[in-house]
Amino acid sequence: GDFVKLQSSDESVFGPGPLLILYNIPHGLLNEELNDMIEDGAPIATKSCESGVKFARIYSSDVVDDNATYGDMSVSQVLDTILQSIPDEKETSGKKVDLNAAPILYFSGISNAEMMQTYKIIGKEIFEESQGTMNAACAKVV
Repeated sequence: GDFVKLQSSDESVFGPGPLLILYNIPHGLLNEELNDMIEDGAPIATKSCESGVKFARIYSSDVVDDNATYGDMSVSQVLDTILQSIPDEKETSGKKVDLNAAPILYFSGISNAEMMQTYKIIGKEIFEESQGTMNAACAKVV
């Protein structure tokens, strides 16, 4: 994949969604809290569809283990799979947070401006929840 500098004023929306994939985030951030943070950071995307911004937590075991849910999938396939069936909090609560891997927030179908607003809100909460040991990264997937 290519890295492209994002224009914060760009309101264009690319990719399926609106969707946010939260990789390796602490379990102390509850889905209800995350939903509120997403609504605050991305109000236009939240109102753009009936179900609001869908989001899913995934962890390293979902990607790299022998029985990984998303291990052999392309980015497009992962996006489609998650959009069709969002894992619930019970399915992800037992998954191990990898303390050696940075949390990553993957955005699709959300404008750059709202992506950055949401990233700043959730990133701050991740930092606080981890007592300053985890700094989140942000990526746009389409």
